[in-house]
Amino acid sequence: MKISRNRIKSFFGICLCLLLTTSFLSSKPLSNAGLTDATVQSYEQQLAEISKRQQEALNNLQQVRNEQASAMEQKAAYDSLVDLAVKKKELAKKQYDSIVEQIASKEEMIATATVNIETKYQAFLDRMVTVYEEGEVSYLELILGAQSLTDFFNRIDTVNTIREYDKRVIESLKQNKADLEEAQLALVESLALQETTMKQYEQSIADAQKISDEALAYMQSLENDEAKWLDKYYENLALEKELDAQLQQYLKELAEKNKSNYVGGVMGWPLPLDVKYYVSSEQGWRKLWGMDDYHYGIDLACAANTEIYAANAGEVVTSTYHNSYGNYVLIDHGGGKATLYAHMNQRLVNVGDKVEKGQLIGKVGSTGNSSGNHLHFEVRENGEVQNPRNYINLP
Repeated sequence: MKISRNRIKSFFGICLCLLLTTSFLSSKPLSNAGLTDATVQSYEQQLAEISKRQQEALNNLQQVRNEQASAMEQKAAYDSLVDLAVKKKELAKKQYDSIVEQIASKEEMIATATVNIETKYQAFLDRMVTVYEEGEVSYLELILGAQSLTDFFNRIDTVNTIREYDKRVIESLKQNKADLEEAQLALVESLALQETTMKQYEQSIADAQKISDEALAYMQSLENDEAKWLDKYYENLALEKELDAQLQQYLKELAEKNKSNYVGGVMGWPLPLDVKYYVSSEQGWRKLWGMDDYHYGIDLACAANTEIYAANAGEVVTSTYHNSYGNYVLIDHGGGKATLYAHMNQRLVNVGDKVEKGQLIGKVGSTGNSSGNHLHFEVRENGEVQNPRNYINLP
């Protein structure tokens, strides 16, 4: 008794599945988890924390205004808000990059899974057709070929097992397809999250710009009030003298404690070589608002967010905010030599970091006592200020 063509194709298909089983069923299903993983969530938590700090800074600014505080205190409050807005923007950008990276990974998984399923399924069909064209087979031939009653029942079990196995293979194929569709859905949801994140990113930029504009407008308003400028000057002078004394003492103690040798070599230019700049103030005595004023470093005026590089290798010993210097970084180069970079918009290194010559350490800004974007660059030996022109070549 011959069986039908469909049953013959089914039977040989089952047999061929035995050859494909190991690789086919060992394929791992795609994860159906969304892209909002622990990394993205950690950024969301950090953003929430900075938003909280922003509100606290706004409250502080309002309190400062109500108390009619000094110009320096108001400027410091503005700078604090700018700094927090910039940090929020950076975190939003990192979150965005993380989502984009995960989307790329998910797309790769989907592409690989699609090719894998299509290839194996087509091979499955091709082999069934090939075997079918080679001849016909009857279940009776398999069963009636038994040598004993026990063998007969064993062969019946084998036929049933093969049929069940075929069913499992088909179910596995369906499950892989379902996993793929679920992964595609997760991708769509993540794209929506990405769009939301980008809106937050753009809002952070707008917030930072608004606060920066307010700070600049405030500083410009002071230009029309000589008395306020003089008050600001004396406040700043006291702060700078206090910081200078602290730096001298600290760097002397550091040199005596470490007794390290200078890292060697000529100091490098702290800005990109192709950047447009001009020296807005030299180191040493100068005229400021008609008065003699001692300037501790050289001012290099250039565009906001211009990259700032370490003049030489060393260790970051200070990375903080000062009402006069704004965001500044102090690097110890050994042998009592140190360099200082002030009025940064961003500080990109922390205390204890080891830096190499030419390494990015921050970006140019106008924080602290500053009415325009520039890098205030100092060189010190055993705490004493030196003329930077004796250590760096201005391009």
